[in-house]
Amino acid sequence: MNVLEIPVIGSRKSAKEQIFTLLSQQNLRKFEGLDVGCLDLSNNFTIYFYFLHQEDENYYYLWDLIIPYSLACLVVCDVSNIDIFEKNLEIIKNLEKKFTAPLYISYLSVSGEQPDFFKEKAQEFKEKREFIEFNPQDKKSAKDLLLRVLNSRKD
Repeated sequence: MNVLEIPVIGSRKSAKEQIFTLLSQQNLRKFEGLDVGCLDLSNNFTIYFYFLHQEDENYYYLWDLIIPYSLACLVVCDVSNIDIFEKNLEIIKNLEKKFTAPLYISYLSVSGEQPDFFKEKAQEFKEKREFIEFNPQDKKSAKDLLLRVLNSRKD
């Protein structure tokens, strides 16, 4: 059996977990500091999603246990609030310094518009990284996001 692990980090719990909800009918398993979802794609292929919380630094040690062994790490940025978005950018910088797992950066679409602060603050990041739009109401958006991560897989 092939097992892949994808940690997902973000601030808005409901929005980041919406990725899993759009891909699976299964419930998430709730633990202190993280939530886990299992997605069976075939008889011998399973993906575990680890939804890690960025708000509580007491659980950052879980990142050290999960991210180094993962296929890739997904950061879901919240562009509805400048303070949260700046925290997202700080976390992205720290993840890039500390881990070698490929990093995918997604942002929650806000009614199809990108706020001015997002355009300005993300500019320096966009030179080195791609921001992938994620619509938490759209199943195709979640599938596209997952496919991007899976296509980075090196067998």
